[in-house]
Amino acid sequence: MNAIEIKNLNFSYPDGAHILKSVNLTIRKNEKVAIIGPNGSGKTTLLLCIGGILKSKCEVFKIFNEEIKENTDFRRKIGILLQNSYNQVLCQTVIDDIMELPKNLGFSEELIKEKFDEVVKFFDLENLKYKHPYDLSEGERRKVCLAGILISDPDILLLDDPISSLDVETRQKLVDFLKKIKKTIIFITYDPEVALKISDRLILLYSGKIVADGKPKDILFNFNLLKFYKLWI
Repeated sequence: MNAIEIKNLNFSYPDGAHILKSVNLTIRKNEKVAIIGPNGSGKTTLLLCIGGILKSKCEVFKIFNEEIKENTDFRRKIGILLQNSYNQVLCQTVIDDIMELPKNLGFSEELIKEKFDEVVKFFDLENLKYKHPYDLSEGERRKVCLAGILISDPDILLLDDPISSLDVETRQKLVDFLKKIKKTIIFITYDPEVALKISDRLILLYSGKIVADGKPKDILFNFNLLKFYKLWI
């Protein structure tokens, strides 16, 4: 089964900048896909379009074979980690912020409590539960955002540079977790090592277009390709 199917996706910002250009993308259930590309290539915009935060124009947009229309609510199926953690924390305390989404989705109090204890332990947030998210370091706030996504157990994870600002121990735990978990994951990364460890497939985005799509090793060790698209060389 395909988790995501997109045909001829285009997106422009109000200033007229045409960011995504005729993107075609099919991702299988439980596939793990890394997206790489230079700054300004459209990586974050693509993730936001898939997550429904930005409204794009496309011929086909399906989530698990369901046609996504303007009024389709697919919040239970997708969890998204934003590039800027300040844009994702909404509540006055860490505990409220993590519990906000499952409450809105109608999870039972018992299930929320069970899931909350799991994610707090995983991200080592016990001593931060009653702090305001804005009083945390960027790495701590990043962990709160990740906990707030994983607590709802979505089928699809859209992660914008998930290891950014994390301490070494949490980074390794998260990489191992994402590698083992049976979920569809699309993540942006600037670290080729992380791409190799987690992903089954790698997409290179350049100037709003998919210019390479294949096995991570085939792309990441193609040094002529990386040099041409101004990556890591």
